[in-house]
Amino acid sequence: MNFHPLIVHFPIAFLTIYTLLEFVRIKRVQEFGFWFYIKAALVFIGSASTVPALFSGKLIENGFEDRANLVNAHSFWAELTTMIFGLIALSYFVEIINKHNIFNIAQNTSFSPVWKLVLKIKKMILETKLIIVLTFLGLLAVVVTGSLGGIIVYGQNLDPFTEFIYKLLIAH
Repeated sequence: MNFHPLIVHFPIAFLTIYTLLEFVRIKRVQEFGFWFYIKAALVFIGSASTVPALFSGKLIENGFEDRANLVNAHSFWAELTTMIFGLIALSYFVEIINKHNIFNIAQNTSFSPVWKLVLKIKKMILETKLIIVLTFLGLLAVVVTGSLGGIIVYGQNLDPFTEFIYKLLIAH
């Protein structure tokens, strides 16, 4: 049985909700202590759920040999989605470790220079407008991945948007 269509909707849902919450830039809302953790949980679960989605997709690729170019494009965009949101999730994870001084990494002198670099990268991602750019690109990758998946199953003329995606990315 093909579980891929069932599995892929978990990362789509969690990452889309995460994206919407990340776009909420109302200072009063962001000051709530739980806001950070809600976003972190959504991006953790969403990113983690991309792994079984990718794996289940790889398992059924051979069934679409006649549409290999579509499958390859779909796979590329799915992997890009995983990388973008994985980087964001990793940044949230580093922030949680740092915020709660888990593992006492700062005191470990041999790892300290590496940790300082990791913290700089995390700060650049989470504390600048880069988080908005990455989140937008991640959502765009989710949309393109889903559109290509729909094209694989239902054809390029599914709706005007999928037809546009097909012409933009696949048709030559």
